[in-house]
Amino acid sequence: MDKIVLTLFLLFNFYSWAPPDGGMDYTEGNKEYMDHYMELLEQQNERGPVSADEQIKVLTELGLTLSEETIASMREYEKECKENNSFGFEYMLPLEMEGSGVYDYKNYTWTPSSSQIYAFDSEFFDVEGMYQIYLQGLQSISEGELTFTDITTDYSKANFENRGGTVDVRFKLNGKECRFEAEFMGDWLDTHIRNEVNRCLEELGVEKRFYATDCDQGEIIFFCTEEWAREFESATLCYMSDKVNY
Repeated sequence: MDKIVLTLFLLFNFYSWAPPDGGMDYTEGNKEYMDHYMELLEQQNERGPVSADEQIKVLTELGLTLSEETIASMREYEKECKENNSFGFEYMLPLEMEGSGVYDYKNYTWTPSSSQIYAFDSEFFDVEGMYQIYLQGLQSISEGELTFTDITTDYSKANFENRGGTVDVRFKLNGKECRFEAEFMGDWLDTHIRNEVNRCLEELGVEKRFYATDCDQGEIIFFCTEEWAREFESATLCYMSDKVNY
C-alpha cells in the first residue's frame, strides 16, 4: 500500500470509526495520545513493509504463539500484496486472526481462539450479550489469574430507537464488585469499559493491565505488564495503551 494512502487510511480510522447516529466523539483524543500515535505512524511509514517472516519472528520473540493457520494466511496475504504492489497493516492482521475467536451465530456464543490475544470488532452481533462476551474475552487471556463473575447488564435506560442512553454493567472481578455505566450505541460496545476493568485491577493490587492496540474498528488486547507493552510497541511500532484515550 502506498505510504500516503496508508497514512490517510489510519487517520480516517482514528478520527471516524465512531458508530453511526451519534455515540461517543472519537475526534476528541487527548494531545499526548495523538502526538505519540502520529509519531509511531511516521515511524511505520519510514520503516516500510514488513515481511511475513519478519512479523512471525518479532511476534514469537515477544512470546506470542501463532497457529499454523494464521501463519499460512500471512504468507498468502503477503503473496497477494506482492502481486498487487500493495502493502500495509503489518502485525494487525495476524494478531486479529489469532485472537478473534469463533462466534456461533445460531446459539449466540463465542469461543476464544487464543490464551494470549483477544481481538474484537466493537460492532457486536449480540447487542444484549456483548458485555458478557467482552469480559469473557478478557478472562480468556488472563492465564487463570482473573475471573469475571455475576455479570449483569441493565438496558432499561437504553434508547433502542435512537441509540442513546446508558447501560448499567455490573460484574465481580476476582470477587470485587465493579460497575460501569456504558453509553448505549446500538450494537457498538463502549470500549471505555477497559478503563474501569484496569482501575479495578489496580485496586486489587494486580500488576498486569489490559493493554490494547488498534484493530480496524476494534481493539487487540493483551494482559501484560507495562514493560512488555513497551517492548511490544518498540518492536512492532503499534501503539499500546492501558487506557482508552479517545
